[in-house]
Amino acid sequence: MLRIFTLGHAAVALAAMALLMLFAAFMQLYLLNSYPPGLDPDAAAYGLNVLKPFSYGFLPFYDYNNGSAEPVFIYSASLSILVFGPTRFALKLVSAFFGITSLAVLYACLCELGRGEFNTETRRFIAVPAVAALATSRVVAFLFRFGMRFSTSNVFHMAAVWALARAVRTGKRSAWVGAGCLFALTQYTYLNSRVLPLLVLLVLLFKLPPRWWNYKPLLAGTLRDKLHNFWLALGSVWYGQYNQIKLRRPILS
Repeated sequence: MLRIFTLGHAAVALAAMALLMLFAAFMQLYLLNSYPPGLDPDAAAYGLNVLKPFSYGFLPFYDYNNGSAEPVFIYSASLSILVFGPTRFALKLVSAFFGITSLAVLYACLCELGRGEFNTETRRFIAVPAVAALATSRVVAFLFRFGMRFSTSNVFHMAAVWALARAVRTGKRSAWVGAGCLFALTQYTYLNSRVLPLLVLLVLLFKLPPRWWNYKPLLAGTLRDKLHNFWLALGSVWYGQYNQIKLRRPILS
């Protein structure tokens, strides 16, 4: 009887997720080529970079920083343009795809984060409303229809946090290697270098044993110092650069 009850809850959660994914697909794909009309100037600039790999036979290796092109989005959109041609629809379709996919990854991430603290039904109860909030948001859907590079952020962001939580839970070397690869990949997606350190800290604090700071004073001090420097950098550096150390004096006089 308990197994049937559990399977019933699983079926409800899967059905809810399927409906939310379909609704999100409608929100982000309906009249995609017409609304918003044209391309944002930034999206148009990304489109020029997207043409390089297949239209011009140029396969750049990007040394990524905040102001440069984003390789994950560029190469993904290049495949779309290869199929649909050099159109704004091809560019927007990739952005919408990442937006829809991010919902499934968010669900998996939230369910993994609660392992060990909450039972399965509670974790699903937490994850489904969070997904629903994003899937039904007109603002979120509108942003993902632009064809902008930040559409990749949520997918790899949540995947990296999911992998870290899983690695901490299982302790498997392969899980840690996978988490490391995903975190490295986030450095090629927009905004993650700003937000991800805070989530990493939260995951570790959430998953580490009680009173871990008594045994790891050096780690605690390092994290505290890193968080302090990260806080100093917020709002002081944005255009074209990212630096977690706030300069005490100008480099050039």
